[in-house]
Formats: sequence, C-alpha cells, structure tokens
Amino acid sequence: MIGVIPAAGVGKRMQPLSIRTPKPLLPVLNQPIIEYSMERLRMAGIDEIYIVVGYRKDDFKYLRDVKFVEQYVRDGALSAIKKVEKYVDEDFIVIWGDNFFRGELNNLIDLHTTKNPIATVMLDREKSSGAKIFLKNGKIWRFEERPGASGGYCPAGVYAFSSEVFNYIEMVERSESGEYEISDMLQLLVNDSKVEYVWLNGWRMNITTPVDLLKANLRALDEIGENLLCGERCVINGKVSRSVIGNEAKVENSTVTCSLLLDGSIIMNCCLHSTVVDKYRVLDGVVSSNKVIG
Repeated sequence: MIGVIPAAGVGKRMQPLSIRTPKPLLPVLNQPIIEYSMERLRMAGIDEIYIVVGYRKDDFKYLRDVKFVEQYVRDGALSAIKKVEKYVDEDFIVIWGDNFFRGELNNLIDLHTTKNPIATVMLDREKSSGAKIFLKNGKIWRFEERPGASGGYCPAGVYAFSSEVFNYIEMVERSESGEYEISDMLQLLVNDSKVEYVWLNGWRMNITTPVDLLKANLRALDEIGENLLCGERCVINGKVSRSVIGNEAKVENSTVTCSLLLDGSIIMNCCLHSTVVDKYRVLDGVVSSNKVIG
C-alpha cells in the first residue's frame, strides 16, 4: 500500500502565516503538521509516500524518503490525487496535508483490504462546518461539500482507495467553485455501492486558519500533559504558561498565556493571550488578546 499527501495549496485562510510557510509545514508542538501524517503512515507499515506539492514547493525538500509530484494547476484536491495516477497501481491511503492527524490507520486498512471497495472513508464524530457525510441504515448514502442540511458526520480527511478510483475521477465535472470536488466523486461511488467507512479512532483537526493552528497546539499540549513547550535555544525571562514557543524564540519581561510563538520571534515588554506570532517577528510593548500577528 502507498501513502499520498496532497500539500500543494496556497492556504489563503492561513495568511499571514502561510506567506512565509506552506500550511502543511506549520508546526504543532514545534513539528510540521505533515510530519505527523508521515509518522502515522509509517506506523501502519506504509513506507512509500508521495507528496503532491505546488506552492513554495522547495520548502518541502528537507523531507527525506518521500517522492514529490508537482500540481501545476491547483484546481481541487481531487486533481491532486489524480497527479499520482501514473505512479500508483495498488491500494493507497490519502491524508490531506493540512490534517493534523492523531488517529490510527489500521482499522481503515483492515476493512479496505477485507471488503475491497473502491473507497473506504474515515468518519469523525466531532462536529464540523465543512463537508458532511450522511448515513442511512448503516451505509453512506450522501456526500455534501457545502451542506445545507443539519446532521451528518464530517470526513476525517483520510481515505483508502483502490487504483480503480481514477476511473471515477475522470467522470467528475467542475463544481460551481471551479474545482473538482472529492465529494462529487465519492457520491458516484456511493451510487455504485463502492464505498465503505470506518470511525476515527483517536482525534484530528483540519488546520485551515491561524486560530485552528493555535487550538491544535493547545490540545496537543494538553494531550502530552505539559503546561509549556519550548523549542531549542529559547530564552524565557517572564511569565509563560499553556503556550508553545518555537526554536530560538525569546521572551523578555513579558506575560504569555495560551499562545503560539513561532521560530525566531522576539517578545519584549508584552502581554499576550490567545495570540499567534509569526516567525521572526519582534514585538515590544504590545498588549494582545485573540490576535494573529504576522
């Protein structure tokens, strides 16, 4: 089985943080989001991993033991999956590049290899404002990319596919947004009874905005039972609690709570709460709450 991580997007809703750093390379607990997905794939015995790159593609070159495929025209996640078609002739797992995934893959792989559908979808019981999947009598019967109806479950951003899926990708037409939507392709598979599902065992978060990134860091900090995580070569002279501090960051004569300071940021004479500070920013005398400082 092969792993595929689409990571080509610009990440407009993540700006200003994504101006310097592609969204999948932004950190949770000082480790890029994409590395967590790579770890989970390898834990499941998947060593051949393709990363679909585009925006700031050279920033990904530090990653080792992966193969890169470029998506020149970024017109939807479904197009990103299609980019790996010529490299894939077996079952494969897809994890979105902005998915901070703390779940397990074994139940997904086991069901997919046992029942042999074209697609196996992982479902998350947590509420989401994004795409929804609706069940009826224990079966998936409808996908909605922008749901108008209440209820349903959100996809966990992890899928298992057989190579036959590329035939269905060819059938999908552009949506009103101008993109090729994965929900449209999955609905075609549902209509042909070619989809199975499993429940997420663990947790995950879509990292779409800087607020999402902060929430993921604080939840991960709670998960490891720590009040503070500092990167390498940090200098902390102040009151800092329930925060994640990046490498070579400095906090001088400041109070920082429930915040995320990225690499190289310098905070002097500040009071920050629920604040995200981009890389290499220098703040002096700032009072901030619930803000993103890019």
